[in-house]
Amino acid sequence: MRVLVIGSSAGETLPDQADEIAGVVRDLPGAVPLFGDVRERDILETIQTRGPFDGLIISAHGDPAQGIALSDGYLSTNALAAYTNRAAARWIILSACYGDGLITVLLMATAADVLAASQEIDDRDAWRITRTIAQELQQNGGDLRATVEKLTPAALSPMRFYANSKRDRRPTAERIGSDFMDYQPPHNGGRIEGALDAIRRELASLAQKVALLEYKVSQFHGSSGSASQTTWIIVMAAIAIAGAAFSILAIYILRATLP
Repeated sequence: MRVLVIGSSAGETLPDQADEIAGVVRDLPGAVPLFGDVRERDILETIQTRGPFDGLIISAHGDPAQGIALSDGYLSTNALAAYTNRAAARWIILSACYGDGLITVLLMATAADVLAASQEIDDRDAWRITRTIAQELQQNGGDLRATVEKLTPAALSPMRFYANSKRDRRPTAERIGSDFMDYQPPHNGGRIEGALDAIRRELASLAQKVALLEYKVSQFHGSSGSASQTTWIIVMAAIAIAGAAFSILAIYILRATLP
């Protein structure tokens, strides 16, 4: 497993950052660290000379409007998406305040799953969460989805996980979403369990969509005119998605229990 670990010291001092980066490098033998006065060119050259990478772990100050703070300025969301694709990364961990303000572009422009802080995150919390994730990744061969499932959202708060639909690993016959009516529950004693597992996957997908809508609403907050109208459209769409979740739940339970 190859992981690029970026620890930018730009901005206010993060007391636990050095130990966080050093610990991750110890936990993940294939990790390549960039720490201290990290410049954008350092990221570009490291990906070029030492990539590809399975994942990116970024510890830094974050700004939802400008991106990730580096020693030579901010790394924009578009630039981060470009480097993620160049590195062929399957996942990104953003150990930075307001990291989920960047996820709209990352989910749309890359095929990577994203774990990011949904608000300000204390330096000690960032240290603990990142170290715990790294240790689990080492145990399971770098599967971030399995890591998040095992650790549970409560242990990762205030970080949130966004599964990228482009990385859907389920067989076509089991996919749900726009074609959820085509799903056929297992014809055995585990029908209910299988249906519930499908529901969990669908609700996770819906949660991702709602999170994207929440971010777009926050971007329009305080604006007037057409922006206000767009905000209401987004809110109504979120309500529709929530209603769809309950419909899917009822359909799957019925289909799983009927002979």
